[in-house]
Amino acid sequence: MNNYKLFSLSRGLDIKNPTNRLIIILAIFTGFIASFFHALSTRSFDAASIYGLKTGVSVFLMWAIAREVDPDHDYSSFTAIALSIIGIIIFELQPNVLPLAWVLICLRIINQSVGMEPYIGDKIVVVAIAITLTLLYGWIFAALTALVFIINNRLTIDEKSYLLPVFMILTASISFFYEFTNHLTLSQFNGIGIFITFIVFGPVIAGSRTIKSKGDRSGKKLDPSRIRAAQLTLLISSVILSIFENDVYKIMWLIMIGIGIYWLITGKIKSLFN
Repeated sequence: MNNYKLFSLSRGLDIKNPTNRLIIILAIFTGFIASFFHALSTRSFDAASIYGLKTGVSVFLMWAIAREVDPDHDYSSFTAIALSIIGIIIFELQPNVLPLAWVLICLRIINQSVGMEPYIGDKIVVVAIAITLTLLYGWIFAALTALVFIINNRLTIDEKSYLLPVFMILTASISFFYEFTNHLTLSQFNGIGIFITFIVFGPVIAGSRTIKSKGDRSGKKLDPSRIRAAQLTLLISSVILSIFENDVYKIMWLIMIGIGIYWLITGKIKSLFN
């Protein structure tokens, strides 16, 4: 059976590409290091193994997310990873694979980096993940998933189905009524984080007017409007999640800041003003 008839958003990993080999090595190495230190603190081999596996997969997903929002620059994703790992240590964040996988799939739905529309299998997967995250963390994940489908529909001339967005909004509403929340506030730390992310990542969005990268399967150049829509979605979603205090927003910020730092170091931001 041809999986491409069900799934269109999966991307192959060519190990001949040096950056792909590097991320595999980095993810495995980081996983082993995390497992080792976790074993020292917990004295549990099983728990340390699971923690190391989750850390390695999380590092890979962070790299993949960075590649989705800055497809033309292979090494900006490694700047993002380096900053994210430092942030994980400082903030003592737990590696959480599911929210990162959700972010990755949502970005691929919008930017269509494979050069194709999401198929039914892709939609089922992202809805299932969104519902799971909604049950675990709250209605905001369902609402943001609905936003992703709406953005994709608006960017696709032939796609007029609003069934999935409506379904996800309904899921968000039901979860909202059953969720006990206090008044939502924005901490001073998050306010500073939002400001820094906007300042550093904003020029990346502004500078993505032209994209050289091509879709994995279509072979056609990626649509700059979709890339910028994905960038804006990542930025806006991180702000919303910060208000709801879900830790995945910190990783999202670090990824965006890391990409912005790469653009600053390589002079790409300066070229915007020339």
